[in-house]
Amino acid sequence: MGISRSRKFWIGLVSVIGVIEVVWVIGANWALSSEWVTGKINNKPEKLQVEWTSAHTLIPGIINLEGLSIRGQSRKQQWYVELAGGRIHLSLLSLASKTFKTYSFDGSGLDFRLRKRQLPEDPPLKTAEFAPEIPGLAVDEPPFPPKQKKKKKDPWKIVLRDIRIDEFKQLWILAMRLTAEGAIDADMSIELGGGALSMERVRMNLTDAELTTMGDPVMQGMQFGIDAQLEPFVPKEAKDLEILKSLSGSVSLSGKSKGAGLINSLLANIETVEVGSPGGQVDGLVHIEQGVLALGTKIDFSSEGGWVDIVDWRATGLLALQSKVEQADDGVSTKVALALTDVALTEREGTEPLLAGADLELKADAGALDISGGVQGLASTLESISLDLENAHVADITRFPIPAVEDFTLDSGEVLVETHAVLTRDNGGEASIDIHGQGIDASYGEVAIKGDLSLDLNVTADDVRDRWFDFTDSGLKIDRVTIEDGKKTDRNWYFHLDMTEGWLQLKDPGEIVCSAEIKMKDTRPLIALLGQEKKIFNKLKGILNFKDLEGEADIEIAAKSMEIENFDLDSEGLKLRANLQIRDKKSSGILYTKFHGIPIALDLRREKKDLILRRPLQWYEAQTVPWAGRQSAPPPPH
Repeated sequence: MGISRSRKFWIGLVSVIGVIEVVWVIGANWALSSEWVTGKINNKPEKLQVEWTSAHTLIPGIINLEGLSIRGQSRKQQWYVELAGGRIHLSLLSLASKTFKTYSFDGSGLDFRLRKRQLPEDPPLKTAEFAPEIPGLAVDEPPFPPKQKKKKKDPWKIVLRDIRIDEFKQLWILAMRLTAEGAIDADMSIELGGGALSMERVRMNLTDAELTTMGDPVMQGMQFGIDAQLEPFVPKEAKDLEILKSLSGSVSLSGKSKGAGLINSLLANIETVEVGSPGGQVDGLVHIEQGVLALGTKIDFSSEGGWVDIVDWRATGLLALQSKVEQADDGVSTKVALALTDVALTEREGTEPLLAGADLELKADAGALDISGGVQGLASTLESISLDLENAHVADITRFPIPAVEDFTLDSGEVLVETHAVLTRDNGGEASIDIHGQGIDASYGEVAIKGDLSLDLNVTADDVRDRWFDFTDSGLKIDRVTIEDGKKTDRNWYFHLDMTEGWLQLKDPGEIVCSAEIKMKDTRPLIALLGQEKKIFNKLKGILNFKDLEGEADIEIAAKSMEIENFDLDSEGLKLRANLQIRDKKSSGILYTKFHGIPIALDLRREKKDLILRRPLQWYEAQTVPWAGRQSAPPPPH
């Protein structure tokens, strides 16, 4: 009797299961192919539309789909998901509580696209031409009609567990497109109707990946490994890349990279420096905590060719770039170091090198980098960068860019340059520049000059884009000088300049203006230079040739002109004052001297030279000498 009841129970159970199976197969397959059902699902296609090419099921809760596509849009965004095929194992009981839940989801051929929506009240989208197409939707779709007040209903929830997608095709978000081969594993959930989205885990193993931004390839032949999670966030409330504030995890990458996008993103606010490269090898491991680069992040990039543009100059050489996140007093800090070796420095549009054989190092401390801010967010964290140029020698001294008096030339010599500079985010800066030359040959007219040069510049600028630089408290030394004017040779002459104030303009034409304390061995070289035009200097050289001079003067060098103003020297047995100008190969000016109690003055402003013997000091002080060359007034001193 008991056995008979047991048999009846099992027969009944099998019968019920059989009926359910038959009802499921018939009903579910009908629903999957019914236009009435898809019409109900897609009753608001302007907001959400789900389509599939074919679908069938044999086991309750397990559905096989082919050609699945899901398209949607919010007020500000449009998105599209496409899968070549998939197998869904869903929970039927969860449907009663308005939850679409899967135990597993196996798919292939993922194509995901997202772009901004062009709203009538907003300016034209800057990246619209690089954004993906969304089938069936225009980027400027008409705005949604105002919502009518309705009784609030519980929204549907989608919970997808154990997602695995093979044959990855592309991920195209705004102007960034990633194509690759590989697989994705993930768990995610979203509440429809403007609710939160989260991804408890997402893992990607991608090979042969290509990353394109703004239509330009950035990385090629890459390998990506991603292990991350996305904390709950509300998509409609997230602006631009704010979604990344919810992202934590790690990314490993290796392959070929184009350009120098990361460091240029950091330098976006420092307009006077830009880094370039045709491409190279990149290897790295990136750790992210809630959108911020975390401790342990390290990226290395190397290229056989690269360049750094600094104001009007371009440094070209072998490029190596390293970025890493280190511990800091107030958290973490992202350090970026760029090294350019075997450097050739040219004018930006030129080809002939001015400096060669140098090493250039650029360093930046970007603090805690929040990648959710995009390019401007990266740049906003960077306060300053430093640049160091070492072991650079002047390739061709005749091209050395100094403002010079016409008929003055640099002919040959060995010159080395070293620089340390700091540039701020407002394009101001300061630098120390050391220029040392040996055996420099120069000439002015028929006078030959040879000697050693040492120029130590302390440079500051409020905005380097103006090309005005303050070099107050700098110094110039010219030693071991030999001067030959065809008649006499002077050796071991020296000339030292301590610049108490000074400005340098690098615009064309260039200009130097400074007030300086002067020391020089004697006046013989000045007599030789000025005597080419004013023979009276040669006639009076016995009186004007002084030794071991110390004084002060204002010196101005501009295109085709030079002026020594307010030259004032007062020492035992000697008083010398002068305002001298050289312009268009001609010298002029006034001079007063008192040597061992004998005063005289010279007027060199006319073709006829006047020797003033009657009250020469009063005559000198009454004169006004017009300035010869300045093109514009220097900026006020700091």
